[in-house]
Amino acid sequence: MAEARFSQDELTCPLCLDLLKDPVSIQCGHSYCKSCITGCWDQEDQMRVYSCPQCRQTFSPRPTLARNTMLTDLVEKLKKTKLPADCYAGAGDVQCDVCTGRKYKAVKSCLVCQESYCQTHFDRHEELHSHKPHKVIDATGLQEMICQKHEKHLEMYCMTDQQCICKLCTKYEHKNHNTVSAAAQRIEKQVYKTISKVNTQCSDPIVHLFSLIDKLEDFCKEELKKISDRGKVLEIHLLSETSPSSSHIMENSHQLTLDTNTAHKRLRLSESNRVITGTNTDQPYPDHPGRFDFWSQVLCSECVCGRCYWELEWNGGEPGVRISVSYKSISRKGQSKACLFGNNDQSWSLQCNPSRYLFRHNNVVTDLPVESISSRIGVFVDHSAGTLSFYSVSDTMSLIHTVQTTFTQPLYPGFLPLYPGFGVYKESSVKLC
Repeated sequence: MAEARFSQDELTCPLCLDLLKDPVSIQCGHSYCKSCITGCWDQEDQMRVYSCPQCRQTFSPRPTLARNTMLTDLVEKLKKTKLPADCYAGAGDVQCDVCTGRKYKAVKSCLVCQESYCQTHFDRHEELHSHKPHKVIDATGLQEMICQKHEKHLEMYCMTDQQCICKLCTKYEHKNHNTVSAAAQRIEKQVYKTISKVNTQCSDPIVHLFSLIDKLEDFCKEELKKISDRGKVLEIHLLSETSPSSSHIMENSHQLTLDTNTAHKRLRLSESNRVITGTNTDQPYPDHPGRFDFWSQVLCSECVCGRCYWELEWNGGEPGVRISVSYKSISRKGQSKACLFGNNDQSWSLQCNPSRYLFRHNNVVTDLPVESISSRIGVFVDHSAGTLSFYSVSDTMSLIHTVQTTFTQPLYPGFLPLYPGFGVYKESSVKLC
């Protein structure tokens, strides 16, 4: 008999949306990670009535959780067989230095170990050096970045001798020379080249100034596409420097209303459909093909086609709220990732909670470094330019994150103030300003 095939979605925990870890099944037949369902039921201890987050069947007393060995075996088999064929290194790809036989494509290079690793061997490398992390970059031909004399990374540039050098070179052959980081030298050289070119073309000071600004903005955009891990800090800086002014943004301010025909039944709309609150009680909404029937989400009635800015205030504990824009074509029925804001190619989402911000798109999660968390968020969309920006709003506006992409359909603002299945232990809400 042929072996049954299982997809990753079929072995995904409905609560954490990751592969099942230590899977357990409860009396109704649904399965979860042991830690996920345990945390969910811990919140229901006071009532002493425990429910399934999917079908809502209740149990009393609290059921004993037993490991599902069949699901455990299936998950382990999936982990071993899920590497796709395109993971093998081809012509022009950087190969994993640890793989034996046919080598996989490298994803990271370690500047300390001077080796490149595929995803599997990189994970092992990170576990081995977790107490003292090594400096790693995107996979690259390490020999091109190694000093032939000292066998160290070429991370400096000698302005005196006009060549890339390693740190040991600065102590010996290039001692007391004028040195900068290699990345800084490349950027400085390009800036001077751009300024020089503009100076020869512009004689009038005012024309020269505006032309220089345009040229530098074009240069910054190109640099953001080229600089890799070492340029991520520079990317954030340039985006904040070139972001629209607050006065420009407010000119495009719009007032939004929530579409009741899309609201999940566990969302209560109030104040003329401008406030959303998660609730543990179904609302008397009629059936509608546009309504989300599993994820506690809602879309706005208004679409965004040009430039549009709106603000909102959110409130709630972990896991927080998701502030999103989505195509109207996003799936509405069922619990698949195709319906969940930020977990597909139909939507972009900023997740806010009391401890951090996360950006989500197409099931890729980016942890955003910020100094403080704001309860008031501004969202700016320039549809034709393909720009989506999120701002922290107080007395001033601070950029949280900007996305540059291509939008192929009108966008609809949307919100997820409460994950389904966790119960309303800390009600989350969103208020449109």
